[in-house]
Amino acid sequence: MVDRHYAHIGSANLDTRSLRLNFEMIVEIYSRTTAETLVAHFEEQAERSREMTLRELEARSLLTRMRDALCWLFTPYL
Repeated sequence: MVDRHYAHIGSANLDTRSLRLNFEMIVEIYSRTTAETLVAHFEEQAERSREMTLRELEARSLLTRMRDALCWLFTPYL
């Protein structure tokens, strides 16, 4: 969102793999109403989120860590 008037929605990775293999798309929105809605949503999500410590990450169960590791293997395809 830019100045609560203009927004991009989509994926825009400017790396070699993305430019050659992925179909990256962006929608540009020139609408103050839509941009304000997106800003409100972003701010709400930021308020609901919290920072995790390294200790919390390391304390996850083995099953959770294995699930995350398995998912990490497929990130180039997701």
